[in-house]
Amino acid sequence: MLFLDSSYLIALILENDNYNDKAIELNKIISNETTIINNTVLTEVLNSFNKYNVTQIESIINDLLTLNIDYLTKNDYKKALKYYKYYNTAINFSDCTILVTMNKYKTNQVISFDSDFNKIKGIINISF
Repeated sequence: MLFLDSSYLIALILENDNYNDKAIELNKIISNETTIINNTVLTEVLNSFNKYNVTQIESIINDLLTLNIDYLTKNDYKKALKYYKYYNTAINFSDCTILVTMNKYKTNQVISFDSDFNKIKGIINISF
């Protein structure tokens, strides 16, 4: 299972993103893999498109909702806070929620253009 980070999804959607070509290439490679996101990533991706019209956003939302989504619980946020404290804020809280989901689904592979994941021992960022 692969966790898809918001930086990858945004690059995949936006043609003018610096990582668009790489995201498209990676998308072809992982097309048969089981993937997951969480509601934090969903919100981050949607917030990045606030400059687009409602019709475009509706289409993006419908596409994103076809993905496997882990909806975080109160307990998950408490676990994320433990990661946040452990990394002494070097990893942002959103990324800590991703670590919780990855742990829950027993995966150590993420697709992200966020280099923060490279700081975490045991995490394989297949984008780099």
